[in-house]
Amino acid sequence: MKTLRFLNSVRRYRFLAASLVVVLAISGGTLAQTTISTGSIQGTVSDPSGAVVSGAKVSIRNMGTNQVSQTTTTSSGTFARVL
Repeated sequence: MKTLRFLNSVRRYRFLAASLVVVLAISGGTLAQTTISTGSIQGTVSDPSGAVVSGAKVSIRNMGTNQVSQTTTTSSGTFARVL
């Protein structure tokens, strides 16, 4: 009797584990589909001597749509923008 109960418990846990894997796989795919990423751009602005320029205004233009996105460089002269 104890062996039969043990096997039923094992089967039940296997079923629950398999169900959990299926649910996570389906929900992960759904989350991935709802995230839309169009791209990003990053860089460093420096002057002719090679020194970084902090606080520089950077304009990024999408040549296909003519949309302009603006950002400002950090104290280390870098900028990053998600488009």
